[in-house]
Amino acid sequence: MLYADLERIMIEEYRQFLSACGLLGREAMNEMAEKDPKGLVDLCEKRQQRKIELIASKTAESGRSLVLISGPSSSGKTTFAHRLERELAMRGKRIITVNMDDYYLDEKDMPLNMDGGPDFEAFESLDYRRLSSDLEGILRGEEVSLPGFDFVNRVRIGSSRTVRRQEDEIVLVEGIHALNPALAPNARDDAMKIFISAISSYSLNGINSSNTRLLRRLIRDYYHRGADYVRTLEMWIEVEMGSRRNIYPYAGDCDMWFNSSCAYEYCLYGEHLDRILPEKTRGVAYRQGIRRIREIINGYARMSARYVPDASVLNEFIKQ
Repeated sequence: MLYADLERIMIEEYRQFLSACGLLGREAMNEMAEKDPKGLVDLCEKRQQRKIELIASKTAESGRSLVLISGPSSSGKTTFAHRLERELAMRGKRIITVNMDDYYLDEKDMPLNMDGGPDFEAFESLDYRRLSSDLEGILRGEEVSLPGFDFVNRVRIGSSRTVRRQEDEIVLVEGIHALNPALAPNARDDAMKIFISAISSYSLNGINSSNTRLLRRLIRDYYHRGADYVRTLEMWIEVEMGSRRNIYPYAGDCDMWFNSSCAYEYCLYGEHLDRILPEKTRGVAYRQGIRRIREIINGYARMSARYVPDASVLNEFIKQ
């Protein structure tokens, strides 16, 4: 299946949910956000929880020993992986988590992006040969020392921990390159491959996946990575180009997918973006993008985040 086909399936699945809940349209969304915000949040979060439970059940029943989770930036991969791990534990499955980011090469050894800086989006920026060898060794029950990566100095560090898989344990890997067929090729027949993204219905004011994820990343980068809107927007084109090169070509090969989009999330972002985006944008190049962001957000009613549950994917971005 091509990514375009998968995206159409995810959009239609989401549209059917919104239609069934009477939320297919901005006016209906705004009305419920104003009259029953808790009910709106509950509807969206229960949909996501049911999907995670379904993925966990199918993974546990499959008997597969490797779970690979991939998706573009700001899809909510980290929170999804934690929630899936908890659901698998409730089904009697123990998990070994391998952090793909620990396998980055030293910055000086990474390929360069179009601006001449290290390309953290490139598959070749990972020591993917060692990662493949380690995953296959873990699945064979060997004792494996996992590396680490110092993101402050952007260099590799020594062993972070040693693992040895027991017969019934599942190895879980999350990262943008997890579905690349060059990763652990000898173990892929034993893998449950999961694709995650924030796919929105076209009916919701023309919002697409890229717009949704950009809003999330603007807020997360500001609160948690010390990056202002200029830095995030500068990186975004490169990030999305990386997704087209490194993620979408393999997404259609997934076994299951998860749509992290929450219909109510656009009602939450206004107060955060008010802090992040200035009234007078620095640089002409950003004015059109900022204007588009404001048009999207200003079309939705404002809603408090107090009803958002702690486990929500959205807290990966909005929680301060």
